[in-house]
Amino acid sequence: MALLELDGLHTYYGLAYILQGVSLNCAEGEAVALLGRNGQGKTTTIKSVMSIVVPKRGRISFQGTDVTAWPSHAIARKGMSLVPEGRHIFPALNVLDHLRVPVSAKDVDRSERLKFVLEVFPELKEKLDDPARGLSGGQQQMLVIARALMSRPKMLLLDEPMEGLAPKAVKRVIEALKIIQETGVTLFFASTSCERAFAVANRAYVIEKGRIVYQADREEMMGNLEVQRHYLGVRG
Repeated sequence: MALLELDGLHTYYGLAYILQGVSLNCAEGEAVALLGRNGQGKTTTIKSVMSIVVPKRGRISFQGTDVTAWPSHAIARKGMSLVPEGRHIFPALNVLDHLRVPVSAKDVDRSERLKFVLEVFPELKEKLDDPARGLSGGQQQMLVIARALMSRPKMLLLDEPMEGLAPKAVKRVIEALKIIQETGVTLFFASTSCERAFAVANRAYVIEKGRIVYQADREEMMGNLEVQRHYLGVRG
C-alpha cells in the first residue's frame, strides 16, 4: 500500500484550471520527484496535498486514510511536513526559536529532535542565537528543512528545495536529504532539474499543464533525452 496516493486531483485557482486529473503515489521510504518546467502545476500539487489549496475533485490518501480537504494542521499532525518554496523564515527570529516553532505530537521528544537536526545540519549549531536574516541562502534552506523535521514526520514534502542555491549549498541539501531518507522518512519534492532530482530520488513523475505525462525510474528517465528536452527544456 502506498504511503501517499493522489487519485485524479482537479485543482483550481479561481477560474484557472491548474491540476487536470493528477494521479501519483509514493511508497513508504521512497524519494519521489515531481519534475516539470515552472508554471506546470508542481507547487499546486504540493499545496493540494497539504490542503493549502483544496482540490475540487479527486482523492488524497495518506497512510491509508482519505485526507482530502482535511485542515492543513490535521494533515501535519498525521505525519506530513512541508518545506515551502521561498523558505518563509522569520527574519528577526533566531535559529533556535525557528526550531521551537513547530507544534509536535505529545510523543515527540523535542530535545532528541533538536539533536538530530543539528547532526544533519551541523552548520546551524554555530548559528543558534543568530537571527535568520543573517544566514546565507543555503543556511536558510537548511533551517526550513530542519524546522520541518522537528515534528518527526513520516513524510516530507519539499517545493523546489535546491532552487536558487549556490552549487556548494545544493550539494549540502542533497547530502542532507539522503540522510533524512535513510532514517525512514519518505520524500516527495518538486524540481525543474532532472539531474539534481535524481541525485536524491529513485523515481519521478513529469507534469505538464497540470497533467502527469510521464513517469520513470532513475535509469529510464536519465536515459531518455527526448523526454528531458521536450518537458524539461534540457539541451543536448
